[in-house]
Amino acid sequence: MMGPDHFIECNDGFAFYLREHSPAWIDYERVEISYPSEASPLLKAFRDSGSEIYPSVPIPIISKIVRDHGGQKLPVKVDATTVVFVDIDDSITFAMMTE
Repeated sequence: MMGPDHFIECNDGFAFYLREHSPAWIDYERVEISYPSEASPLLKAFRDSGSEIYPSVPIPIISKIVRDHGGQKLPVKVDATTVVFVDIDDSITFAMMTE
């Protein structure tokens, strides 16, 4: 099951879409990246032939890219209770917000 696309923006303006491969509350090791705002050598090996989609990128690679671009600008609000953080410690967190 593929989840929704999440727009991730870094502090230096680099951005991409992220899509998790499994439901948000299950641990996973890879996610799909699409349409990065600029080429990244770290993504080259994961590119789907002839497209701007990288279907199975290991989370540590994504964390390194985000670190290299100054960190994530803001957490992504998925809905009224869920946000997405790309952590610099090689993880992606789908967190429930409490009031």
